[in-house]
Amino acid sequence: MALLHPTLDGYATDSGRFAGFLSIAFPSASVSGASGSSDVMDLGDRGTARLDLYVTALGAGTTFTPTITTCATPGGSFRSVAAFTGVTSASAYSAERKSFTGLDRYVQIAWTLSGGTTTATYRISGDAV
Repeated sequence: MALLHPTLDGYATDSGRFAGFLSIAFPSASVSGASGSSDVMDLGDRGTARLDLYVTALGAGTTFTPTITTCATPGGSFRSVAAFTGVTSASAYSAERKSFTGLDRYVQIAWTLSGGTTTATYRISGDAV
């Protein structure tokens, strides 16, 4: 398991103040089997993530459901926060954007595949505030 690090980003507001956030990009992954998890992302003190799910390939008849999990330590017991909507067909490749709150310092993507040919290729990216 690798420890991933986001990059600091931001913009100037209308009042000229800097609004900072962390840019998050989990590497694209091709997965197979019933379940698994990604590498761990260190969010520091940011407790909310706004993430986009992109599914670029999906096995026939498969449902792919990624869940955001979190933990105070990178090697600890991760708890589920919330899941993206399960992707069920090849025509469902459009992105889903979702906000996740109550995050601890470390975040990981746990995924499940069910039915059909249990394979999927996906990526998740966004920002943490």
